Amino acid sequence: MAEVGTTTRSITGDITTGGPLVIIPLVVDGAAPALSVAVPLGTTTFISDIIYGANFSATFRIEEDRGAGFFVIASYDIVPAGLASSFIQTYNVGLVITGGVGVAFRVRVATGGPTPVIITLRTYNQP
Repeated sequence: MAEVGTTTRSITGDITTGGPLVIIPLVVDGAAPALSVAVPLGTTTFISDIIYGANFSATFRIEEDRGAGFFVIASYDIVPAGLASSFIQTYNVGLVITGGVGVAFRVRVATGGPTPVIITLRTYNQP
């Protein structure tokens, strides 16, 4: 739940991939998909929860760019549970990205084979 004085944002993405890390196009509040999400100067983005799923093993990376190129700030793995045909996991993460000129974040994924993958970021912005 967002605190007083914050704005909740809906960020989702999906892609069908298989193999090396690829960027997941993200949809913010119903806008057109983009390869990264800007965090403007004077704002802070809080990523409270990450919900993601895939039909094979997958590694999800959240990356931040502070103007000099993207770097990994969080990495999460989906490991097959044996009997399930798809896997969905949720993490309460508490990532904080302070805005600035050229600041943005993105999500990349690598999978063990051709598979659809999904991600939902529960986020809010301040102010």
